Amino acid sequence: MNAHPHSLHAATNLWSLDTALRHLADRVRSEAGARDIYGDGGTLQAWRPRPDRNPTGGHADPIGDAVLGMTYRIDTPCADRYRAATATLCWLAIHTLGDLPAENRTPIQQLLHHIDMVPPQAAAEVARWAADEDRRIRELLHLDTGQQPIPGVTCPACSRVSLATSGINATSTVVVCTNDLCTCLGDICLCGMNIHADGARHIWTAAYVSTWKVAA
Repeated sequence: MNAHPHSLHAATNLWSLDTALRHLADRVRSEAGARDIYGDGGTLQAWRPRPDRNPTGGHADPIGDAVLGMTYRIDTPCADRYRAATATLCWLAIHTLGDLPAENRTPIQQLLHHIDMVPPQAAAEVARWAADEDRRIRELLHLDTGQQPIPGVTCPACSRVSLATSGINATSTVVVCTNDLCTCLGDICLCGMNIHADGARHIWTAAYVSTWKVAA
């Protein structure tokens, strides 16, 4: 994997947000007193709206749309958060992906599928929004970050034992430095990232980090 750090962060944050949104949807369903809206787990349909449709509307995801409909019938912080997040996701996917093909995926799945094709600076904006939204939802639901600390391995940039694994899809993980002050210095940085990106939080593939030595 030789993706740009901004793309890796965007994918990691979107994957974490997708998990948080599922927990949030469950809470909304519980608050609304709904029963098994998943039914037979109906096929997710293409979400991209026609040009004449409101981009902040539904995304033709029968599961997500069912939860979204519930948010208009109850007045709770979770319902408000779910409604705001899904509206922004639709807008973000439409305006970030442009004319990239829309398969039968939800907005967050589309962003994950095409994020490597998005310019680095646009990917950085997606990463920032997804991280902020993920944090808000997890704080609301009292969820942990989902990251797994890596004991005994130091970050090559800040020399702290501050590394953690984070999921990027169903089968792969990346490694991030959790030190908020540890950012890439560009070409002079000793971080070892495949692509140096001035100001980016450090992120590596798990396979690459597995070659590092454990700190004494």
